Amino acid sequence: ILKFLPDVEMSNKSKLESQQGEIKPENITISGGKFYQNNFLINGVSNNSILDPISTMAESKNDVSGHPQEIFLDRDIVGKIEFFDSNVPAKYGNFLGGVVDAKTKHAKGIFQGKITTRHSSDKMTHYFKDENKKVDKEPRFQKDYYGIYLNTPINEENFAYFKYSKFSSIIPKETFQTIQSEKRSIENFFGKYSRYFENDILDIALSYAPYEEKRFLKNVQDSDYTIKGGGVKAIASYKQEFDVLSSDTSLSYGFSQNSRSAPKDFYFWANSPYFDWGHLAGSTISKQGGYGDIDKEQTNI
Repeated sequence: ILKFLPDVEMSNKSKLESQQGEIKPENITISGGKFYQNNFLINGVSNNSILDPISTMAESKNDVSGHPQEIFLDRDIVGKIEFFDSNVPAKYGNFLGGVVDAKTKHAKGIFQGKITTRHSSDKMTHYFKDENKKVDKEPRFQKDYYGIYLNTPINEENFAYFKYSKFSSIIPKETFQTIQSEKRSIENFFGKYSRYFENDILDIALSYAPYEEKRFLKNVQDSDYTIKGGGVKAIASYKQEFDVLSSDTSLSYGFSQNSRSAPKDFYFWANSPYFDWGHLAGSTISKQGGYGDIDKEQTNI
């Protein structure tokens, strides 16, 4: 949604053919600031991750790749976005770049539903090649999205809606001269209750949005590992309208993680009849294992 704004620059890395199977939201630069210097909010509540958002190397031995946002919100439940690249109101802080405040939709007084699905893959993609650059193989990937949305009135003043979606991808990669698939997935469970008064409105929203990557180390035996991100965010807000002013009061709780589950030992074996897979990678050493578990958590109230 943001990529069409004039002062927003998307990461060049996301345009590489090798990244077409990735599903994390792209990093953005606002008015020349760093991508980790922006202030992301959901309904006025911080959605900034401080779990090393600069780290981007998934195969790092001592860290887990992060992201500037705690959870990834499904765009179908976003009703409005407030975006500031300069002249930012004083109520916003904790940033040097820009402000992106996503406002989720209010529940409506009508019965409404929607089912959505999308599919993309390398078979549906055409690459324009640089004739001066040698490319051995075009990357393979498959991305699928499906979601269901249901809004229902409870009575004349009370309404609610629920949205579930899953965005997943499969990325075949070569290891030991064979093809093995890595996987990515973002799930979104989102529910919102709205209570309308004469001039006021009470909103209670609950979001659970886990992110997961299943990866492996190339040409390393028994190296499968899992990266988990995302988390939970609950927000209760009460908006009051008076003759000459208005007030907006919010109470929120958020929990997110940025963790890795992997084999705890990494071995270098000299090639032998018992450890003979190294020759498939053209090496005199057979590698096995992983870099161990890392758990990082963030809680906001």
